[in-house]
Amino acid sequence: MLAWWLCSLLSWAVGAGVGAAALNTEALEGPNATAGSEYAFDFGSNWLNFIRKSQGPGDIPWHLRVEIAKRSLLASIQVGVVRDLSQVSTFIDVGCGSGLFSLAAVRLGAKSVVSFDLQKGSVDAARLLWDQEGRPKHWVVLQGSVLDFDFLNELPRADMVFAWGSLHHTGNVQRAMLNVESLLKPGGLLHMALYSTEFEPDAKFWDKHKQTYVSLQSEQGHQSPELMVNAYVFWQTHGAIDARLRGVERQLGRPLEPPEEYEWIAKELSRLNSEHALARGMDLWTDARDGLGGWPNERLEAIQIVDFARSAGLQIFSVDARMDGGPTGFNLLSSGGQVSLGQMWHAAGLRLESACGPYVLVDVGFPYNSNNNSDNNNDNNNEIACWSMDASSWSNFAEAASSLRLLEDGYFLGLSAGASHKDERFCQARGRYSHETSGIVFMTSDLSDPNTNGRSYQLLVPEGWPQRAECIGKERV
Repeated sequence: MLAWWLCSLLSWAVGAGVGAAALNTEALEGPNATAGSEYAFDFGSNWLNFIRKSQGPGDIPWHLRVEIAKRSLLASIQVGVVRDLSQVSTFIDVGCGSGLFSLAAVRLGAKSVVSFDLQKGSVDAARLLWDQEGRPKHWVVLQGSVLDFDFLNELPRADMVFAWGSLHHTGNVQRAMLNVESLLKPGGLLHMALYSTEFEPDAKFWDKHKQTYVSLQSEQGHQSPELMVNAYVFWQTHGAIDARLRGVERQLGRPLEPPEEYEWIAKELSRLNSEHALARGMDLWTDARDGLGGWPNERLEAIQIVDFARSAGLQIFSVDARMDGGPTGFNLLSSGGQVSLGQMWHAAGLRLESACGPYVLVDVGFPYNSNNNSDNNNDNNNEIACWSMDASSWSNFAEAASSLRLLEDGYFLGLSAGASHKDERFCQARGRYSHETSGIVFMTSDLSDPNTNGRSYQLLVPEGWPQRAECIGKERV
């Protein structure tokens, strides 16, 4: 009953705005769909409201949100046992949003923090936190766009650039990536969280909803956007809520009826919101508005990030693949030249460690076997072959969250697809691989034959993994 009610509510909310949204669909899909357009989502107001709301009475005290953000920031950059940012001379927060992670960087000891965002509401939110922090001289908040190269040229070069969930909302994610790379010092670290085509299903479906939401939001006094947000939150949480209500009914030995049922729903929503805050310090409804209204929005294949890294002289040293449709985190290091992973980590003062000790590279030799049922890798057949390599030492630990990573010529080969190669889409994309019980199934970066393309392939695994039980499922590279 609850699931039916939620689906009906979401359908009604979207349906209520179809007529209005249709008026602006062409503009939303056309060249005007940029971050500076009237059709862009008002990220700034959403984040300013979050800061004001979060500092009032609530389930999660403000100081705890800041501590959670500090922990989340350190976890996102994945540089082993680093406990603070005291060695960071300049930290730049690109598209700072609420400013919470800029504040986290300040509290973690970064010597200089620069925050900037295009939207005024976000700048106001960050400046509010800056003011509350005592207006520290080593923290600067600016209004500007990552697409404005002249603006970026006025900024200092940084040894850490943080762009979480912002570049794909600019309307030109490729240009945004190129521009943000220019902010790095040699040996600097760039963290980008971007939407990945591998891990966000039903992209067209969600883009249509984003367009509808933004179109309705532009109409003064229209109530459908908030109704859509509430429906979206209930859609995300109805499974947990329904399970909780059924558990309560079993304990009581009777069905719940209104208004008691509504009281339990409210309690469970409050609990889920608190649980949501424990991940990054955020708010369930704020993130729902951001996710549902976040337009413009672009997605990239992981191999496109690899291509960008190679052309820019960067090395991807870790990937945090989100299996829930959220942004995929990429950590890249600027080398100032082409060097090996080990040399780059050493030059940057990083020592990636796990419960099993440091990560190690394992060379993989020939042959690589075609994983198709027939020999499809020839000029007379358009079908592309998947390739497999033996990884019997790790076969019992194959899973979507596997710590194992595959490299081609020293560069990460996309990211683990998180799905079996039997998925019909797997062998149609460059640079995917899957850790399965039969071994490693993969596609090369240019769909060539790994037996003859002259490239080397290596596996990156934590030393001692998976022989030691404490290593299993705990480390992501």
